[in-house]
Amino acid sequence: GFLSARREFGRNIRMRAGPGVVIEFDMPPPPPIDPDVLMYSLGLNMAKQLPPGLKVLLSEDELEICMRGLTDMMLGRAVDPDAQLRENGGQLNELLQRREQEQQDKAKAAGAKLL
Repeated sequence: GFLSARREFGRNIRMRAGPGVVIEFDMPPPPPIDPDVLMYSLGLNMAKQLPPGLKVLLSEDELEICMRGLTDMMLGRAVDPDAQLRENGGQLNELLQRREQEQQDKAKAAGAKLL
């Protein structure tokens, strides 16, 4: 049977005993969210999946160019992306590795100043 039934914040809440506790909510679905807000949230989710250190390696302008490449790839507008990656991949890796090393060197120097 039901252990309790109560009304909270305009919603009926019922809890039932059993092997586990079951909570049932009798409430209307949430209002629809603006599609632009949902797509922005998708962008946030995609960004969270990128390496966290990447944000300190790119300037704002470089990030905008990077996003243009992402958009072109997603929309099928990128011209021979595999060839571009083969041609530019080595230099891109070198650039990012050099910037990462520079960040590490700055952090070491800042740490040494504290000592």
